[in-house]
Amino acid sequence: MGPDAGPVPVPAGAAELREWAESLLADAGSDPAEDSLLSALVSLRDDPSSAFDREEIIDQVVGMLFAGHETTALAMTYALHQLGRNPEPAERVAAEIDAIGAEPSLAEIRDLASLDAVVDETLRLFPPVHGIPRVTTTDVTVGEHTIPADSEVLLAVWNMHRDGRFYDDPAQFRPDRWADTTPRERGYEYVPFGAGPRICIGRHFARLEMKLALVTVLARYRIEAPEPVSVSPQMTAQPSGPVPVVLRRRDGS
Repeated sequence: MGPDAGPVPVPAGAAELREWAESLLADAGSDPAEDSLLSALVSLRDDPSSAFDREEIIDQVVGMLFAGHETTALAMTYALHQLGRNPEPAERVAAEIDAIGAEPSLAEIRDLASLDAVVDETLRLFPPVHGIPRVTTTDVTVGEHTIPADSEVLLAVWNMHRDGRFYDDPAQFRPDRWADTTPRERGYEYVPFGAGPRICIGRHFARLEMKLALVTVLARYRIEAPEPVSVSPQMTAQPSGPVPVVLRRRDGS
């Protein structure tokens, strides 16, 4: 394509996604008192001293929609399934949720230690992003191997999280393993959101979103998962097939 060919056309799906992002920003800007991620982005868009222009703000919204939707949904799927197969941690989470009442605040939800452990363990055992691609900027020596600069490499998150050198009983769902440690303390042994300067910018939002959804479901239902789950490593760690669970109302109705 020559220099006078004009701009590259935007695919219809991408254009529609950007239009949707713009409509979300427009709705968020209608209430100046709103405290949300979208309202914060609106403030940046409308602030003349901000380093972000309109297109960059839309890019952020599209990124949150595209990168933060499927991955969080997968994590919640695996969390509910594992709670359905592991009654002891499920009972601890249910008791913790019961203690904060029917309309918990965000602060109370952030302080749910048992639920935090379930989220941490789910992201360890079933990381939605099972591999992270990178390109080396310099020659890198790893043990006896040298990886040249400009090489494409893949960090196998799935394998690292299930490596017996880093975790006891690595194939088992054991939220209690997080009782005496934290994801931060595990360093590069625990990277469901990546690490370093390119760590996922939405990780705190994703964890809070996941906890809010799990509290909503687990406050009302007890989960039973009769079958194990198998995973197909596609762009994300997809279930190989349906993930059947049984929901039973906790109030007995």
